[in-house]
Amino acid sequence: MNKNEITQLLEKYFQGETSLAEERALKAYFQQENIPESLQEFQPLFTFFQVEKSQHVQKELVFENIAGPRRQGTLVFLKKWIPRVAAAVLTVFSLWTMYPKQLPPQQGANVDWSKYEPENPEEAFRITHAALMKTSLGLQKGTSQAVKEMAKAKEVWKMFE
Repeated sequence: MNKNEITQLLEKYFQGETSLAEERALKAYFQQENIPESLQEFQPLFTFFQVEKSQHVQKELVFENIAGPRRQGTLVFLKKWIPRVAAAVLTVFSLWTMYPKQLPPQQGANVDWSKYEPENPEEAFRITHAALMKTSLGLQKGTSQAVKEMAKAKEVWKMFE
């Protein structure tokens, strides 16, 4: 490529109108050693990435020589197990604080049940009858509630059929 073609490509480049192929051509041109003085000011723009790549690799090599080989095993082990141990300790501590403490048996809390025993068969029958009636009413209430809920469930089931 001659100087005029490169100047035209540079104008297109700065206007943002170049294609990838044209940009590759500019990059290849500016990586040469014999560039006219009037275009040498643009050379760092197109060789920047190549120079930085080589410096980055060199920095890593220097760091490796100074620091020596890295020991990652211990660090990985700690990063892996410290959160687990902390979670286990936190779980045990929270269960210990939330677990109800057993109270010691209270003295004098003995109930004398003998005064609640029926004295004759009629009274025993009356108490038993009242208890069974209460149970029967509770069961009837539960049955009616169950029937209502089953009717609702049948309505919902019809929607899916």
